[in-house]
Amino acid sequence: MTDSQFSDSNLVRATDKSGYKFVDVFPEIHRIIHQINASTNYWAKRSQISSALQNDEVTRHFIDNAQQRSGHSEERVAGNMVDWWTQQITIQRNPFKDFHAVIRIDDETAYWRLDCGPLPVVSEDVITTESNITSFSMEKHLEQFLIDNWANTEIGKEFDIYSENDKQVGQQFPTDTGPMDILAISKDKKKFLVVELKKGRASDSVVGQVQRYMGYIVKKLAAPGQEVHGMIIALDGDARIESALRVTRNIEFYLYSVDFKLDKVLS
Repeated sequence: MTDSQFSDSNLVRATDKSGYKFVDVFPEIHRIIHQINASTNYWAKRSQISSALQNDEVTRHFIDNAQQRSGHSEERVAGNMVDWWTQQITIQRNPFKDFHAVIRIDDETAYWRLDCGPLPVVSEDVITTESNITSFSMEKHLEQFLIDNWANTEIGKEFDIYSENDKQVGQQFPTDTGPMDILAISKDKKKFLVVELKKGRASDSVVGQVQRYMGYIVKKLAAPGQEVHGMIIALDGDARIESALRVTRNIEFYLYSVDFKLDKVLS
């Protein structure tokens, strides 16, 4: 993100009551998250970011000035900085929101900068089951997280991501109407599954999209006797998609919940 892009944000003039400006602090948090991700090859937790802010030469003077104005400890000031960052991510006003994936680990918000590579896999024993993932700011974040954690989901028990010549090719599988998010095949090779992801609310238009992809697989890839099914995964749905799916065969609708378990809505 360039300085000019950041200067267009509504946060330019926003100032915490402790005196620091978001336009000063947010780029530094963005930088520090990258440092933690790169050095650990893992998610940057709130406590790690807060500690790094306290020990960073650039952000140290912001914390010192805020301490003088507020009388709070440096730990509290740094923690408040991270909490404001997270709050602005949640309400989609943080100008860096599309550069990060967000999750909760060990009851802490944690971040991964997407330019650091694929999202690190998180073991189930450390994932916080309460408000694990608030939302995905971009669909590619949701897609990559699902790919990386495929074996831990309900669909991963029955399906594998589609491969050709022992190479996984099912992510962004090409079709004549554009790439589908994920193509999977059942472990017994009798059924294809077209997976379409929506980071927010899904409506009835996605049903037609999935049907086009399914038709392509029927025509170009499925052998006689192989079934082709569809699946829509979204944060939420509306009445229109529920009505459309009631008269649609072989497409299931799942909601991804905060602990990334998939709850079937309709089939």
